[in-house]
Amino acid sequence: MVDVHQGRFVLPATIGMPATKKELNADAMKRISDWILSQEIPCDITVCVGGVSFPVHKFPLVSKCGYIKKLLSDTKNTDLSVVEIPDVPGGPEGFELAAKFCYETNIGLSTENIAVARCVAEYLEMTEKYATGNLVSITEAYLNDTGLTNLSRVASILQSSGNLLPISDKVKLIDRCICFQWNPEAEYDFY
Repeated sequence: MVDVHQGRFVLPATIGMPATKKELNADAMKRISDWILSQEIPCDITVCVGGVSFPVHKFPLVSKCGYIKKLLSDTKNTDLSVVEIPDVPGGPEGFELAAKFCYETNIGLSTENIAVARCVAEYLEMTEKYATGNLVSITEAYLNDTGLTNLSRVASILQSSGNLLPISDKVKLIDRCICFQWNPEAEYDFY
Protein backbone atom coordinates (compact mmCIF):
# COMPACT_ATOMS: atom_id res chain seq x y z
CA MET A 1 0.00 0.00 0.00
CA VAL A 2 1.22 3.48 -0.82
CA ASP A 3 0.05 7.00 -0.21
CA VAL A 4 0.17 9.76 -2.74
CA HIS A 5 0.20 13.31 -1.37
CA GLN A 6 0.48 16.43 -3.50
CA GLY A 7 1.86 14.47 -6.45
CA ARG A 8 4.65 12.85 -4.42
CA PHE A 9 5.03 9.16 -3.82
CA VAL A 10 5.41 8.30 -0.15
CA LEU A 11 6.18 4.92 1.37
CA PRO A 12 3.70 3.65 3.95
CA ALA A 13 4.64 3.81 7.63
CA THR A 14 5.80 0.58 9.22
CA ILE A 15 5.50 1.59 12.87
CA GLY A 16 4.95 -1.36 15.15
CA MET A 17 6.09 -3.92 12.58
CA PRO A 18 8.99 -6.20 13.46
CA ALA A 19 12.19 -5.20 11.72
CA THR A 20 13.79 -7.73 9.42
CA LYS A 21 17.52 -7.98 8.87
CA LYS A 22 17.15 -6.19 5.50
CA GLU A 23 15.14 -3.39 7.12
CA LEU A 24 17.78 -2.95 9.82
CA ASN A 25 20.46 -2.89 7.11
CA ALA A 26 18.43 -0.31 5.18
CA ASP A 27 18.26 1.88 8.30
CA ALA A 28 22.01 1.54 8.79
CA MET A 29 22.64 2.40 5.13
CA LYS A 30 20.48 5.51 5.49
CA ARG A 31 22.46 6.64 8.54
CA ILE A 32 25.76 6.01 6.76
CA SER A 33 24.60 7.88 3.64
CA ASP A 34 23.51 10.80 5.82
CA TRP A 35 26.85 10.72 7.62
CA ILE A 36 28.81 10.63 4.33
CA LEU A 37 26.95 13.70 3.10
CA SER A 38 27.19 15.56 6.42
CA GLN A 39 30.96 15.00 6.71
CA GLU A 40 31.61 16.04 3.12
CA ILE A 41 33.66 12.90 2.59
CA PRO A 42 35.40 13.07 -0.80
CA CYS A 43 33.92 10.97 -3.55
CA ASP A 44 35.84 7.76 -4.20
CA ILE A 45 34.57 6.90 -7.68
CA THR A 46 33.53 8.69 -10.85
CA VAL A 47 30.77 7.11 -12.91
CA CYS A 48 30.63 8.21 -16.55
CA VAL A 49 27.31 7.96 -18.35
CA GLY A 50 26.72 9.35 -21.81
CA GLY A 51 29.71 11.68 -21.61
CA VAL A 52 28.71 13.07 -18.20
CA SER A 53 30.87 12.37 -15.13
CA PHE A 54 29.27 11.78 -11.74
CA PRO A 55 31.65 11.94 -8.75
CA VAL A 56 29.97 9.67 -6.20
CA HIS A 57 30.67 7.42 -3.21
CA LYS A 58 30.86 3.67 -3.80
CA PHE A 59 28.97 2.65 -0.68
CA PRO A 60 25.52 4.11 -1.44
CA LEU A 61 25.61 2.78 -5.01
CA VAL A 62 26.96 -0.69 -4.20
CA SER A 63 24.43 -1.11 -1.39
CA LYS A 64 21.50 -0.71 -3.80
CA CYS A 65 22.74 -1.45 -7.35
CA GLY A 66 23.53 -5.05 -8.19
CA TYR A 67 24.98 -4.01 -11.55
CA ILE A 68 27.48 -1.63 -9.96
CA LYS A 69 28.30 -4.08 -7.18
CA LYS A 70 29.16 -6.73 -9.78
CA LEU A 71 31.04 -4.24 -11.94
CA LEU A 72 33.24 -3.09 -9.05
CA SER A 73 33.89 -6.60 -7.76
CA ASP A 74 35.06 -7.78 -11.19
CA THR A 75 38.73 -8.64 -10.72
CA LYS A 76 39.57 -7.78 -14.35
CA ASN A 77 38.73 -4.13 -13.72
CA THR A 78 42.00 -2.71 -12.38
CA ASP A 79 41.16 1.02 -12.20
CA LEU A 80 38.10 1.38 -10.01
CA SER A 81 38.28 5.14 -9.66
CA VAL A 82 36.54 5.79 -13.00
CA VAL A 83 33.78 3.53 -14.30
CA GLU A 84 31.99 3.87 -17.64
CA ILE A 85 28.43 2.54 -17.69
CA PRO A 86 27.09 2.21 -21.25
CA ASP A 87 23.50 2.35 -22.41
CA VAL A 88 21.91 3.55 -19.17
CA PRO A 89 18.17 4.04 -19.82
CA GLY A 90 17.47 7.76 -19.81
CA GLY A 91 21.18 8.51 -20.17
CA PRO A 92 22.77 10.86 -17.62
CA GLU A 93 19.37 11.99 -16.32
CA GLY A 94 18.36 8.37 -15.68
CA PHE A 95 21.57 7.64 -13.80
CA GLU A 96 21.25 10.84 -11.78
CA LEU A 97 17.75 9.77 -10.70
CA ALA A 98 19.08 6.38 -9.56
CA ALA A 99 22.08 7.94 -7.80
CA LYS A 100 19.84 10.34 -5.90
CA PHE A 101 17.73 7.38 -4.81
CA CYS A 102 20.88 5.60 -3.60
CA TYR A 103 21.71 8.65 -1.47
CA GLU A 104 18.23 8.45 0.08
CA THR A 105 17.10 11.62 -1.67
CA ASN A 106 13.39 11.97 -2.47
CA ILE A 107 13.31 11.56 -6.24
CA GLY A 108 9.68 12.68 -6.53
CA LEU A 109 8.25 9.99 -8.80
CA SER A 110 5.78 11.36 -11.31
CA THR A 111 4.11 10.39 -14.55
CA GLU A 112 6.90 12.23 -16.36
CA ASN A 113 9.80 10.27 -14.82
CA ILE A 114 8.31 6.89 -13.85
CA ALA A 115 9.23 5.13 -17.11
CA VAL A 116 12.88 6.24 -16.86
CA ALA A 117 12.99 5.40 -13.14
CA ARG A 118 11.54 1.91 -13.68
CA CYS A 119 13.88 1.17 -16.60
CA VAL A 120 17.05 2.47 -14.92
CA ALA A 121 16.13 0.50 -11.78
CA GLU A 122 15.93 -2.66 -13.87
CA TYR A 123 19.17 -1.93 -15.73
CA LEU A 124 21.13 -1.24 -12.52
CA GLU A 125 19.50 -4.24 -10.77
CA MET A 126 18.04 -2.17 -7.95
CA THR A 127 15.99 -5.03 -6.52
CA GLU A 128 14.96 -6.25 -3.09
CA LYS A 129 17.91 -8.66 -3.27
CA TYR A 130 20.18 -5.70 -2.53
CA ALA A 131 18.03 -3.46 -0.32
CA THR A 132 14.55 -3.40 1.15
CA GLY A 133 12.33 -0.84 -0.55
CA ASN A 134 14.68 -0.60 -3.50
CA LEU A 135 13.88 1.30 -6.68
CA VAL A 136 12.33 -1.58 -8.64
CA SER A 137 9.69 -2.19 -5.95
CA ILE A 138 9.09 1.53 -5.41
CA THR A 139 8.53 2.15 -9.12
CA GLU A 140 6.30 -0.91 -9.46
CA ALA A 141 4.16 0.27 -6.54
CA TYR A 142 3.88 3.73 -8.10
CA LEU A 143 2.90 2.29 -11.47
CA ASN A 144 0.24 0.02 -9.98
CA ASP A 145 -1.22 2.51 -7.52
CA THR A 146 -0.89 5.79 -9.45
CA GLY A 147 0.69 5.64 -12.89
CA LEU A 148 -1.54 3.07 -14.52
CA THR A 149 -4.84 4.39 -13.17
CA ASN A 150 -6.12 6.81 -15.82
CA LEU A 151 -5.77 7.28 -19.55
CA SER A 152 -3.83 10.55 -19.50
CA ARG A 153 -1.16 9.12 -17.16
CA VAL A 154 -0.99 5.91 -19.17
CA ALA A 155 -0.58 7.85 -22.43
CA SER A 156 2.28 9.86 -20.93
CA ILE A 157 4.01 6.73 -19.62
CA LEU A 158 3.54 4.98 -22.97
CA GLN A 159 5.07 7.92 -24.82
CA SER A 160 8.10 7.92 -22.50
CA SER A 161 8.45 4.14 -22.78
CA GLY A 162 8.97 4.29 -26.52
CA ASN A 163 12.27 6.13 -26.00
CA LEU A 164 13.49 3.46 -23.56
CA LEU A 165 13.33 0.36 -25.74
CA PRO A 166 14.29 -2.45 -25.38
CA ILE A 167 14.32 -2.32 -21.58
CA SER A 168 10.83 -0.78 -21.35
CA ASP A 169 9.62 -3.85 -23.24
CA LYS A 170 11.53 -6.15 -20.85
CA VAL A 171 9.71 -4.67 -17.84
CA LYS A 172 6.40 -4.79 -19.75
CA LEU A 173 5.72 -1.05 -19.56
CA ILE A 174 4.40 -0.86 -23.10
CA ASP A 175 2.27 -4.00 -22.71
CA ARG A 176 0.75 -2.72 -19.47
CA CYS A 177 -0.03 0.69 -20.97
CA ILE A 178 -1.66 -0.84 -24.06
CA CYS A 179 -3.69 -3.29 -21.98
CA PHE A 180 -4.92 -0.47 -19.73
CA GLN A 181 -5.98 1.57 -22.75
CA TRP A 182 -7.71 -1.46 -24.22
CA ASN A 183 -9.59 -2.37 -21.03
CA PRO A 184 -8.95 -0.22 -17.91
CA GLU A 185 -11.11 -2.45 -15.69
CA ALA A 186 -9.31 -5.73 -16.39
CA GLU A 187 -6.53 -7.12 -14.25
CA TYR A 188 -3.51 -8.53 -16.04
CA ASP A 189 -0.67 -10.71 -14.83
CA PHE A 190 2.55 -9.74 -16.59
CA TYR A 191 5.02 -11.65 -14.42
